[in-house]
Amino acid sequence: METQIENIKSQGRDKVIEIAYSIINDKHPTIELLAEGYDISMWANSKDVVVKFRRLFKYYYPQKKGLHERTYRDLIYDVSVNLINQYVSPLDDCFLEERFYISSEEEKERIAFVKKHADIIITHNCREYDIYEYEEHYDFYSRLNSSFINFKIDKITGENYDRNELNATPAVTPESLLSAEDPLTRIF
Repeated sequence: METQIENIKSQGRDKVIEIAYSIINDKHPTIELLAEGYDISMWANSKDVVVKFRRLFKYYYPQKKGLHERTYRDLIYDVSVNLINQYVSPLDDCFLEERFYISSEEEKERIAFVKKHADIIITHNCREYDIYEYEEHYDFYSRLNSSFINFKIDKITGENYDRNELNATPAVTPESLLSAEDPLTRIF
C-alpha cells in the first residue's frame, strides 16, 4: 500500500486532482465541482490519500419556517475523495448525500453580486467566505486563521455598511490532536 500511496503522491498536483475529478464524475456524474469555487488540497498518511475540495463561498439562504423545513445549518459544502478506496464524502453516504449543497442559477447570481460588491480583495489563500441572505441585505463574513471581517451588503445598491474587523491570537492546538496516531498531513 505504501508504494501505491507514494506513486499517487509523486504524480503531481494537477494529475492527482484529475484522478479525484475522475472518481467523482464516475460515481456522481450529475455533480459539478468547478475548481475556481474550491480550495483543493491533498492529504496523506500511511493508509490513505485524500483530495479535499473546500468550498470558498458558502451561501446560506434565508431561513424557512415550517416543521419539516431544513435550515442552512443542515447543509454540507465540502467534498473529500479518498484515492485509495475511491470513497467520496459526503456523496457516497446515503444519509449525507442529500445534504450536499448545490447552488441554483439564482443563487449563483446572488453570490456573483456579493463578490462584485464586497469591499475586500477576494483571494483563494485558504480564506473562507460566508454569505447569509436576508430580506434587504447580505451578511458577508471572511475568515482566515485568526482574522475576521464582516459587513452587510445592500441587495439593491451593493453598498457595504456595518463593517467589523478582528485580529485575534490563534487558538493553541491541543496536544492530543498533534499526537494522533497516523494523522493525515497536507501535501499540497
